[in-house]
Amino acid sequence: MTPLQRLRALPPVAQALVGLAALAVLTGLLAAAWYSTRPRYEVLFRDLRPADAAMIVARLDETKTPYRLADGGSTILTPKALADAARLDIAGSDMPLKGAVGFELFNKSDMGLTEFAQRINYQRALQGELARTIMTVEGVDSARVHLTLPEPSVFRNDRKPPRASVTIVTVRGVSLDEGAVAGIQRLVAASVTDMDVADVVVLDQSGHVLNPAVATTPEAVSPELQQARAIEQYYVAAVRSALAAQWPDARVEVVIPLHQWGPGAAGSDSRDQALTAWTRTSRAFDIRVSVMTPDQADAASRTAVREQLLQAGVLRETDALLFPLSPALAAPIAEKAAPAAPVEARPTKAASSSARFDWRWLAVPVLGVALLILLRRLWAPRRLGADQRAAWARRLSRLVEGADHGL
Repeated sequence: MTPLQRLRALPPVAQALVGLAALAVLTGLLAAAWYSTRPRYEVLFRDLRPADAAMIVARLDETKTPYRLADGGSTILTPKALADAARLDIAGSDMPLKGAVGFELFNKSDMGLTEFAQRINYQRALQGELARTIMTVEGVDSARVHLTLPEPSVFRNDRKPPRASVTIVTVRGVSLDEGAVAGIQRLVAASVTDMDVADVVVLDQSGHVLNPAVATTPEAVSPELQQARAIEQYYVAAVRSALAAQWPDARVEVVIPLHQWGPGAAGSDSRDQALTAWTRTSRAFDIRVSVMTPDQADAASRTAVREQLLQAGVLRETDALLFPLSPALAAPIAEKAAPAAPVEARPTKAASSSARFDWRWLAVPVLGVALLILLRRLWAPRRLGADQRAAWARRLSRLVEGADHGL
């Protein structure tokens, strides 16, 4: 009996099961073939602003490079074989990514520009180069620089000093310390002729002034600022002592935010009075505490630490407690690419799924083995039991006897 005849001899339910199993195996084989031959996509850039994503997509369309968009258009993926070439092509282009136009503005010189237009272009290029340099600082996500460059004058009384303002957007969970802010001030002041460090204002994304209102040289530090730094060091030691059992290697930073006092003379007087009236048991101002741990603390640990510091009298309800990422954890997030290109992304779930083992591949061999077992059981020759063999023997003997009588 042929396999086809055996299949036709099966009951309808068994025939349906065999058909479904064969269809499942065929579908699995076709899906595996399609999945193995399609191009693997990896992240080209992520965390892009809409304007930067639009320029990169236009460049990819121009070079006819296939791409995909994810995370609402802020992440761009390209085939893995073309990712490196596309990244180098975008890095070598003159696209003003992150809104920063540098000295590539002068690559195409126009002899018809006036002197005023040349000065404006130089100011734009200098602002863009400074913004790119500031964005390479660890913890800075984006930056904008505004320069006020007065016109030169031969008369000393008519000369005005240049000024600058820097707006910084930090990486989520990371705050710049005073040393980094002072370094940004000195960088901008050293890049502009006759600019003083005190004429550089640094703001954060909330509009708060990060640089102190007084000069940063040790000789010019006022007694009020010295007292504020001493109070901050006291709370640093208090927080470290309270967390020594749980996190002995934690890095602690305490800052007295200057924006909690109003501007002008009244604000300065209230600040000086609050600092002068401070004691270890009472204070009339808020502080901002940053605790950097080797491992990122979860929500339960953060709540426990805050309760512990409140019970110890170090914090008040109105104080801010932050848990920024440690340098080892923040480096992959704050890592910057070349100044002309945005930050290279870490693979997202859509891009890194190819690197992990796909358990769906096990469905094909499992279905194949199940189909083979089923077919073997259906097409294997049936063995008769003892009773069936005896019945067949009696029937055969009667047939033989009938044939003899007929003869």
